[in-house]
Amino acid sequence: MPDITSVLERAAARPTQGPDLARARRSARRVRVGVGIGIAAAIAVVGSIAALVILRSPARSRVTVATNSTPSSTTPSPTTVTSGDASISVEPGWYVSSKPLTPWLVSPHELFSIATVPLDPSPQPGNQAACASEIAKVAVDGIGARGAYLWIGEWPNDWPYNRPSARPATSAGLHLDPGCVLPHGLKSYLALLRDGDHEYSVTYVLGPEAPATRVREIDRMLDSLRFRDHT
Repeated sequence: MPDITSVLERAAARPTQGPDLARARRSARRVRVGVGIGIAAAIAVVGSIAALVILRSPARSRVTVATNSTPSSTTPSPTTVTSGDASISVEPGWYVSSKPLTPWLVSPHELFSIATVPLDPSPQPGNQAACASEIAKVAVDGIGARGAYLWIGEWPNDWPYNRPSARPATSAGLHLDPGCVLPHGLKSYLALLRDGDHEYSVTYVLGPEAPATRVREIDRMLDSLRFRDHT
């Protein structure tokens, strides 16, 4: 497409031969028409450029705001959520399911389902577990190759079959056993722990391309887990 300057120059061109009044009048009429077409083309080009700027302006504005924001506003803080007698601080970029993803489980009963994408319970009735009862199919199908899923469930105090380990000082030293084989290349890990009078299960799932930061985020969330009658 010619640039605006060349369009206007061609549109405004004048005859270069000697004076010929009749011809000049005819040419003048053509020039006026040509100038009108040239100016309309120029306006159309400028309008296209302006429209492009307007369409792209919001994206640039968002980038600018994010770049120029203060550190406190660009670094989200964990959000504390509660369930029953337990609370946990959820890392930025993780989502807590508002309803249990494993409603078929009673022992242990679900405290938290937390994932790197929003997850809703399965609309299908009955047991919709992927393999282990605490890993819902919707989590396995929903988190993707780079995602992760954390499930925490609490056992009854009088459950006779458990052999829980004492909760470690930090979750970075937590030993988790490999869980069942999952589809899509996902891997699961689980542990059974005791914290005071509370026995609880921890299960998490990692996508095959999940970054190492996901495990560190899970460790921080597990470290933040608190029970109301035990500090």
